[in-house]
Amino acid sequence: MSVFKTIAAAAAAIVVTVGAATASTTFYLGGWGGLSYSHSYSKDGIGLTVEAYKHDQGVLGEQIKVGQWGRGLGACSKIGSYGCKESHQVDGYGAHETIKFSFDHKVRIESVKFTYVDWNDDFEFGSYSNGVLETYQSDIAIPIDGYFPTYAGWEGYGTYEFVGGPEATMFSVGSDYKFDNFKIKAIEVSKVPLPAGAALLLTGLVGLAVLRRRRGIVA
Repeated sequence: MSVFKTIAAAAAAIVVTVGAATASTTFYLGGWGGLSYSHSYSKDGIGLTVEAYKHDQGVLGEQIKVGQWGRGLGACSKIGSYGCKESHQVDGYGAHETIKFSFDHKVRIESVKFTYVDWNDDFEFGSYSNGVLETYQSDIAIPIDGYFPTYAGWEGYGTYEFVGGPEATMFSVGSDYKFDNFKIKAIEVSKVPLPAGAALLLTGLVGLAVLRRRRGIVA
């Protein structure tokens, strides 16, 4: 392959990466993986690993098991001989539970969809840099968009949309009050665009390619 073609291919790859950065990706988290210490997902070239922890105002403590169920992710801090000895939901009864989302790319969080939501449920949200808590928000009300039937009656579901959501590779969504409980059905993120330096690199690559081609023609 000629140098011109190589540079052109590299430039095209950067264009694709920058263009794709504005599109959002929604991870649907439900399934039948049951209780485990982690569950993994991959979509649109983004890898995601979820884990569950006890937390204190966003500071992660002891790891607990995360449950993957049909209507989303839950957590269990009390394991018995026959599985979880408490609610399968993320709750704050006894231990304050949270789900940690670790991405292999830096992303901006756009929205989180919840199930098993009551009118008084809220959630805690944290973002992390190199595993250290960077921002923390508490008592974020979960909107109820509708209801679905269960064996125990009707339960709510709703989507919280972030405005100018934080950018990171790691987030947490949890509870810190005994009457707050829910499952997490989906999370929507956008891959963070390449820094301005990438655009300058693209300009330089294209300019170099054009210059080399002109020199070749003159020769």
